[in-house]
Amino acid sequence: MLDGLLEKLLEGRFRPIVDWLIDYQATTPETFSEEVREHYAAAYGTPDAIRGGNGYYKAFPQASRT
Repeated sequence: MLDGLLEKLLEGRFRPIVDWLIDYQATTPETFSEEVREHYAAAYGTPDAIRGGNGYYKAFPQASRT
C-alpha cells in the first residue's frame, strides 16, 4: 500500500522470489535452467514490472468498497 516501497525493496533482488515460486509451485522445477531463472528474475525485477504485478493487490481495498 506504500507507493514506491516495494519497487525500492525488490528492484534487482527478485531472484529469491523466482526461485521460491519455481521450487514450490512448479510441477517439475528441475526443468527450469539457471538461464531461465535469471531471465525471469531480470524481467520481473524491474520497477515497472514490480509495480504492475502488485497493482492487483493494491486494488483490493478499492474493489471491496464497490
